[in-house]
Amino acid sequence: MKWKLYWGGLAGCLAGLAFWKNSRRYPNMTFSMRAIKSLADVAITALLARFLSPLLVALCTFWTVQKTRGRFDGKPVWSICVGVVSGIFFSFIADQFLEVLLLLGAGGVVDQITGIRREFLGEEKAA
Repeated sequence: MKWKLYWGGLAGCLAGLAFWKNSRRYPNMTFSMRAIKSLADVAITALLARFLSPLLVALCTFWTVQKTRGRFDGKPVWSICVGVVSGIFFSFIADQFLEVLLLLGAGGVVDQITGIRREFLGEEKAA
């Protein structure tokens, strides 16, 4: 009984985090579309964590490197270092505390898969 409450609470926390993130990122979507996208994000994250946790580690590492791109004066050596260190860190986290990786996955990593590409819609980013 105790574990069912734990996993139910974690699933509720993941769904709330994904819905909050989708509400901030996609304010033009309807409530039902944001809820469906949030449930899809949580389902993909949970399935990746359960069956393909190395792929979830790789996606978290890619997400971290993508966030640091262009911050180190265009020198790719720093992005490579960030990628290696974050890959080792996320592998350790996946081995010890899979729940942290689940929260990170629902918080932004899976949006790379299910998110709407602004470039695809014709909205260019301001340089």
